[in-house]
Amino acid sequence: MFKESLKMVVLESLSKNELYEMAKAKNIRGRSKMSRDELIRALKDEVNSEILVEKSKFDPLPSDMVGYSTKGEENEIASPAKIDYRLPETYNYDMLMFLPIDAKRAYVCWEVTKSKLTEFVEDTNILNFKLVLKLVTNGMGEISRVKVDLSGNYFFSNPMLEDQEAWAEIGLEVNGQFKTLMRSNSFKMPAERVSDRDDVLYMTVRENVERIIHLSLKGMDGYYSSIELYKDVLKSISSKNNVEWR
Repeated sequence: MFKESLKMVVLESLSKNELYEMAKAKNIRGRSKMSRDELIRALKDEVNSEILVEKSKFDPLPSDMVGYSTKGEENEIASPAKIDYRLPETYNYDMLMFLPIDAKRAYVCWEVTKSKLTEFVEDTNILNFKLVLKLVTNGMGEISRVKVDLSGNYFFSNPMLEDQEAWAEIGLEVNGQFKTLMRSNSFKMPAERVSDRDDVLYMTVRENVERIIHLSLKGMDGYYSSIELYKDVLKSISSKNNVEWR
């Protein structure tokens, strides 16, 4: 390779016959019809192409060549640190929430703190009790009751919820009696039937329509169209400004 590059330097000092022999060795086509200068250019091009082919075996490709990469240029991208998004099991906050799903189903979530239970025990001296959650409506009273833990969620499904004002209560069951600790928000449950309440008023009396038109025209109900009204307005303006209008 270095010998070939040296030849590039001394090509100009060679005769045409010597250049032709070199072109013949390189198997350059059309060499017999070339002039001395053309042989020199052809030999330089041939040597340059050989140098590039040989160099590409050792040197990495340029980094600006789109679509190409080499192992040496590939840098491993560090994966982002994983963040723990797990929610805490409890928030140490007394809470009871009632959310309707549809006409017959509702979702309830709650948390009762240990401090609230301790306060109850200190006030009543009752140690044997069960924590229960019940579903209540204003028309039917209690319609469901389940035993629960200090925190959690529950899905109620009951056809009696439909079209009722409903809420949830959580409390302690002592000897069959329920002592309320918390009451949730109340909600008017939807109904799956067509409402019998007429909330829409329709104006079908012609006299009322005519009266609305009369009031909107401010006494100018003698006009049959807006074009006639427009013409009279223009005439009035023209007369005040001494301008003839047709």
